[in-house]
Amino acid sequence: LPSAALEVSSLLPRTRNHLCLDANSMHRNCTEQEVADGLCNTNDCIHKGLFTPYLPLDFVGFLVIFIGCIFAVAGGIGGGGLFVPLLILVQSFDVHEAVPLSKAMILAAAIVSFAVNVRKRHPHVDRPLLDLDCSLFLVPMTLAGTVPGTILNVVFPTWLIGVLLVVVLGITAYRTLKKGVKTLKKERADSAKKKASATSMYPSNDGDGTELVGAEEAADEEDVEPEEEEEEDELEKGHRLLREQMMEEEKKFSMKKFAAMWGMWIVLGISAIIRGGHGGSLFGIDPCSDNGWVFYTFAIFPVVFCTAVCMLYGRHLSRRYSLKQKIGYKFAEGDFQWTTKNTLVYPWMAMLGGIFAGLLGIGGGMVIGPVLLELGGHPQVSSAVSAFTILFTASATTLQFILLGVLEYDYAVYYAITCAIAAVVGQKAVGVVIKKYKKVSIIVFCLGGVIGVSAVLIAGIDVGQTIDDIANNRSMGFQAEKMCVNATLA
Repeated sequence: LPSAALEVSSLLPRTRNHLCLDANSMHRNCTEQEVADGLCNTNDCIHKGLFTPYLPLDFVGFLVIFIGCIFAVAGGIGGGGLFVPLLILVQSFDVHEAVPLSKAMILAAAIVSFAVNVRKRHPHVDRPLLDLDCSLFLVPMTLAGTVPGTILNVVFPTWLIGVLLVVVLGITAYRTLKKGVKTLKKERADSAKKKASATSMYPSNDGDGTELVGAEEAADEEDVEPEEEEEEDELEKGHRLLREQMMEEEKKFSMKKFAAMWGMWIVLGISAIIRGGHGGSLFGIDPCSDNGWVFYTFAIFPVVFCTAVCMLYGRHLSRRYSLKQKIGYKFAEGDFQWTTKNTLVYPWMAMLGGIFAGLLGIGGGMVIGPVLLELGGHPQVSSAVSAFTILFTASATTLQFILLGVLEYDYAVYYAITCAIAAVVGQKAVGVVIKKYKKVSIIVFCLGGVIGVSAVLIAGIDVGQTIDDIANNRSMGFQAEKMCVNATLA
């Protein structure tokens, strides 16, 4: 690694810059061999290895994270807002160790979720469950928003981030749970209608036997003149053929759109690695030095690039939606309505969500999931798109943590396997519940519940940090100088 990366990594993994004074069984002092190997500094207190020794708290951590991952996967989100506080509270990691570990866990769960979701079909029509059009449209703006968000995260004081976190996640959890209640009521009403329809019969005119409701309408349809049935307008024939062509195209998983998503991932990933993100730049880019222009160039470029991609693809979706309406395309329940208004408004909502995600340190799933539900998306489709989004964000950040050398590999592998297994359990559990009880609202409730619990846990951590800042007379205002690498390392 370059020298700048080594300087950064010496501060982040397994080190607290003091001897262990709290008698915490999860911590231990650095050995002379570890100092010689460059793993930590002399007189440093570090986190113990996974199996040296394996303590009861390690099992407790496994259990709570396993359960949390099940609910996070069920809601279609990563769960970073849940994992980071749990790793800090239960496993005694500090935030610099917990964040990289949470990203590795989220990535493992996202890979499993994608492997499961990519084979699923839409609940109402014959096409893939994963809506790549929605992903290709909204994900770039969400990712673009994280760029200014992460910059603001460095400058904003801890107490203000905590307040914003409680407000944003609190409102998001409330609206999501409210959406869940609305979805549940609709499901119950639909179920009641089906039961009433199945049992609703009345005596026929001659009093002998019964006649199903709707028979009269069916008889009317049979009275249509044969000439009207056989005759098909040339325009309508063209519309029918176009509808069939569209439905045939939508039956298949588009590898072109999938490849386009990974193309954007490469562009954004390279930009993030060059300018630096979590912890620093691999190339020693300092916003406050003579090469600061490189940082700002690669901070502005992803935003412009993603906005351009989104606007162009939004125009395509709007035109296609108008064409579908014109030819009488039958939309499925919960299909996204890409009207001109929606393609202009919702991308900026996604970007605003991305800014809050970067500012508050939460994952993209907590942002994109509620936005998709607000768009009127089907809960299963929204969950699949949200989980697909996490695959890109988590893989990019995990790669950067690996390159910076700040990932605790023993715990990372342990918890990644834990979340991968939990993801399988979560996917299967949701599938069983939906199939048995016909209630997709369970996905919405899981999403809202995880967001709400995350808000409480993270707020508690931030309150503790704020109290510590006050006790140690740290600055409580905005600190633009923290953007500088030298200030960060000081």
